[in-house]
Amino acid sequence: MMRQYSLVLACFTAMAAFAIPTPNEKKTCRAGIRHIESGGIGYEDGYTTLEGFFSPDPNLWAVMPFLDARAHVSDNGKWAANAGIGLRTIWENRAYGINGYYDYRSTQRMHSNQFGLGLETLGTLFDFRINGYFPLGKKVSQSWDPAFGAFSGNQMLVSQKHQFAMTGVDAEFGFHLGKWKHFDFYTAAGPYYFRGDLGSNVWGGKARVAGMYKEFVGLELSNSYDTTFHNRLQGQISLSFSFGPTAKKACRPLNMAQPVIRQEIIVMDTQRKNTVAIDPATGLPFFFVFVDNTSSSNGTYESPYHTFAQVEANSSPGDVIYVFPGDGTTRGMNSGITLKANQKFWGSGVSHGIQTAAGTISIPAQTSTSPTITNTDINTSGDAVTLATNNAISGFTISSAMNDAIFGANPQSLEVSSCTFTNTTTFTIEASFSGNASVSVTNNQFLNNTNGISLTFNGTSTVVCSGNTFEGQTSISEVPLGIAANNNVLTATIDRNVFHGNITGSIRCAFTNVVDANINVLNNAMTNNGTGSQASLGSSFAVVPSGTTNNCSLAFTGNTFSGNTSNSAYLHTSGAFTTLAVTVSENTMSNNGGSALVIATPVNALTVLAIDNTISGLGDNGIALIASGTTSTGHITITNNTLTHIGNASNGIAVNQDFTTLNLTTSNNQINGCEGTGILSFAPTGINSLTLDISGNAISNCQNLSSNASSGIDIEEYTSLVGSVTNNTLTSNTSPAVAIGSVLTAPTACLTLSGNSSTDYLLSNPMDGTFNLSPCNVDSVNTGMINTSGTINSVQSCPGAAPCPP
Repeated sequence: MMRQYSLVLACFTAMAAFAIPTPNEKKTCRAGIRHIESGGIGYEDGYTTLEGFFSPDPNLWAVMPFLDARAHVSDNGKWAANAGIGLRTIWENRAYGINGYYDYRSTQRMHSNQFGLGLETLGTLFDFRINGYFPLGKKVSQSWDPAFGAFSGNQMLVSQKHQFAMTGVDAEFGFHLGKWKHFDFYTAAGPYYFRGDLGSNVWGGKARVAGMYKEFVGLELSNSYDTTFHNRLQGQISLSFSFGPTAKKACRPLNMAQPVIRQEIIVMDTQRKNTVAIDPATGLPFFFVFVDNTSSSNGTYESPYHTFAQVEANSSPGDVIYVFPGDGTTRGMNSGITLKANQKFWGSGVSHGIQTAAGTISIPAQTSTSPTITNTDINTSGDAVTLATNNAISGFTISSAMNDAIFGANPQSLEVSSCTFTNTTTFTIEASFSGNASVSVTNNQFLNNTNGISLTFNGTSTVVCSGNTFEGQTSISEVPLGIAANNNVLTATIDRNVFHGNITGSIRCAFTNVVDANINVLNNAMTNNGTGSQASLGSSFAVVPSGTTNNCSLAFTGNTFSGNTSNSAYLHTSGAFTTLAVTVSENTMSNNGGSALVIATPVNALTVLAIDNTISGLGDNGIALIASGTTSTGHITITNNTLTHIGNASNGIAVNQDFTTLNLTTSNNQINGCEGTGILSFAPTGINSLTLDISGNAISNCQNLSSNASSGIDIEEYTSLVGSVTNNTLTSNTSPAVAIGSVLTAPTACLTLSGNSSTDYLLSNPMDGTFNLSPCNVDSVNTGMINTSGTINSVQSCPGAAPCPP
């Protein structure tokens, strides 16, 4: 034991001294560092290795044991390691050895372990080695990257990636090419074979050539090839330091401390494996029913049904009905289909997403065209698709049905996507939902139909209508998208749709005593649509309430309203709202026969924000608030808009309704060429308390053909006014350009007027009223003639109304 400890101590002491052997010495311990680029058999990246080889003095051992330890770090930061023990002995001028190794490798997907066993015989002229590799423990990683694999029978297969360690063997014949001065040259070649739990067997071969300078610096070039890992060309550089006991003279030519040559990185491959798609809701495989009107008909992928009648008779709730276009006609698909609960009804011409236990899988389109279906059977209701509950319909052309293209009496939830609807005689989609519901209508084409979509909701409901095209609808009373809500909560997102060339409007929402409505209209294009037989209801977007809706929020953002016969957005006079919030931002509203925005529905509490809109070429007021009755509270902010060419003797901004309390801000708007007044606030019977901020607007070329009090800014009919009109520029407007006053009984006003440029101003106060005007130098801080009627008091500021000094 003492002698063994002395040997170990001698090895480490020598290693610390970095003793480089002379050509005549053969040390039995070795430490080194090396780097190899790039990937090799079963790995993709190069790596750097620190290694140590430790053995006792072979002069004292008939059979020399050794310990070999190696640590590797890959270029991608992952680790691998080897720890091996072995025996070497000399017999008749050759060395023979046996070794065993434990190998470890870490990848992004798994940690792998293996046992290796090797045999070797080493000589002065040629060497032979053979190694076996046997993975231990977990050999296959968890799956990842799920994708569509294939259809088989009535099932869908999911393809997933797996990484796995491979069992194998390699062998090598080496030949010493001899020395040239301080250089040793060596070449070797041999076969290898690996197999794993997945994938095919790997047969290949590897060859290498190496050179060593003074047993210190090594260079190696190797190349391998097989049909799995293909060609792998690698280069290696190494630095090696020998230390420890010196081998006896008879051992020196064989270099008993030379490295054990083996596959030191565990061979791993990545392959895809197909498994049956599982429905996470049930834990059972999805069941697909296939339809092709040219088939021999048993409902499998290999032999689909050829008629919808067979599908109805042989499918179950929850099945996926997958339809091919067949011969391109509606043969076998012309009498409609009645779906069952939770069925998906899919055409093969588009891709479909399905949630499986392995994740969401996209099934790619299996054909270049979609199937065409209809219902021309007089013995049926005439609907092409009759809904059950929770159906999804995608990838069809639905044409010329006798009645509705899609009809549902109580479908609960519905998804319709990537379909084309043409020449429908009644509604493209007609569905009424008695309870809570979810509806998604996306990426469809609605072309040349009589009527559009009609959805009625009676429970808490969510609607998404996105990416559709509605064009050429011929109805004179129904709009392309109609949503009715009754006594419920409704959330709707209507975005990125195109409504073009329809006889009657674009979108209509009918609310009956709705508890809460939240409607977002985003990035749609509504162009060249008429009004049919309904001048106001045919507006591009119309809200038609009945009863009282408690809360309503409407947001219009990024839309284009152009060339339409009537208003862009219109809230009808019927019904009422308790609270209403309207946001209109970044829209383009041009060349429409009506207004950009009309709020005509009576409301108790009103909030309006209109910002960054471009409004031009209208046949009525740009932005108009004209509800009847008295609104308790109003917060109206209209800023950074451009309004030009407002015709029909109409106004740019018109607030023409009564309020108990109103905060009105109009700022930084560009208003040009309105036939009426640029900014008008006129309450039919009055505003009890008006807080006003009109600032930074540029108003020009307004004509006041509607005979208001002024052409540029007109503020009338208030009981109490506290406000400011500042930094506005008014040019080329009909005189008077600015008018502020009230004829109500005993009105009070405190107005700050400064920084404005105009031709003239008319400030009026009846005999029983009070009108305070600031600042004291109001004439010098504004451009233009200030005309007054009645008693106007000069004050230092408003609302403080401190008198000006004498």
